[in-house]
Amino acid sequence: MTIQNAHGKTKFIIFTSAYLALAIADGVLTYMASPNLSKEGNPLVTIWGAGWFTLLAVGIVGFVLYTIAVHYVFVRYKHMVVQCDGFKQYLSMLYFDRPDKFVRTLYKLPQRKSPAYSFMLANICYAFTPSIVLARLVVVAEWILYLNARIYLYTYAHYFRNNLPFQRVDIWVFVVSYILLIAYWYFKEYRINKTALLGVSAIE
Repeated sequence: MTIQNAHGKTKFIIFTSAYLALAIADGVLTYMASPNLSKEGNPLVTIWGAGWFTLLAVGIVGFVLYTIAVHYVFVRYKHMVVQCDGFKQYLSMLYFDRPDKFVRTLYKLPQRKSPAYSFMLANICYAFTPSIVLARLVVVAEWILYLNARIYLYTYAHYFRNNLPFQRVDIWVFVVSYILLIAYWYFKEYRINKTALLGVSAIE
């Protein structure tokens, strides 16, 4: 038995629109603050010396890949419902179709490849979707602060960014949110499964 995401299309529109808006804002603000890309922190620029054309091409490809990821997790993916009596049994049944193999889920590839791999791929997409939006939001905020040099130098850069061991705040935000959402996914899916077993129609 599988369940479709009840509000998947709405989430798809919200996340893709947010990503596109932030990507455009990032590009415009980058051009305003650093038209020659001398202040751009993208490794494509700092390491490989890429220009505006390369950044635009990569941005388009990135948006296409992001759209695919969002579409998969919120529209295409179907929640697999399995009979279980707890979280450990849920993963065990999902991966191995047996209630007593939870420990194997920690180190062995699933035997039920179709539902398990779909579950894991959706997990990755689910964590990536808001994490990259948050990271883009940080980048846009940084450019806005940078354009007001006084605020940037005496508040954000001096007291926050420059005290980090790794000074890309957007990457910190992405990594932390991604890890948290990877973990949250398991409990969210278990809750959906439990609700479905109880015969409740609303899943999220």
